[in-house]
Amino acid sequence: MKTLEDQTILLDTRDNSIHVLNKTGAVIWSLCDGTHTLSSIIDEVGKRFSAPEDANLEKDVVCLIESLREKNLLR
Repeated sequence: MKTLEDQTILLDTRDNSIHVLNKTGAVIWSLCDGTHTLSSIIDEVGKRFSAPEDANLEKDVVCLIESLREKNLLR
């Protein structure tokens, strides 16, 4: 993992693929550590980025987590 300004770059050494995450994606990825629930990840993202209460964060967080899983970037 390497952070450059507003992006985090993940290098998958299994196939040398590169994955770029924005700030929000990087926070979500870092919180997928096996100790946070989906609900706590959504809450933390909402707090860190001052999301309005009516924002549909769950859909966005779930979408990114599913994408990370599909790419085998999460265990």
